[in-house]
Amino acid sequence: MFAKLAYDEVLWSAERHRVSLYAFAVMPDHVHVIVSGTTIGAFMHSLKRYISREIGKRHDEIHGKPMQHKTVWQTSFNQLLIYGKESFKTRMNYVANNAVKHGIVKNRNEYPWAYVAPEYADAVSP
Repeated sequence: MFAKLAYDEVLWSAERHRVSLYAFAVMPDHVHVIVSGTTIGAFMHSLKRYISREIGKRHDEIHGKPMQHKTVWQTSFNQLLIYGKESFKTRMNYVANNAVKHGIVKNRNEYPWAYVAPEYADAVSP
């Protein structure tokens, strides 16, 4: 339920903040995103705020009481600069295959909460 919410919000936030979205993976307890642009901080803030608010609302609806701990995300995010084609390819593969690495699926194509922009699919190993 929350994976679809996060997946859809990454796509929407990237469009809203006009960042270039290359790949992302929504994992059970974290999200990996590869983007570029001048508004990455605003993109991440918006993404985290919306998802946190929605998780809180849905928790309240399901359990009939407010969440005790409102913190869903770390206050910051880890930003890693990618230099060159090989670094880009390595990071794209890491994100696209994260569910395989964590043992959730055997093949990355089985995981519905990972996205690779079609124009960059050749940067990811099958």
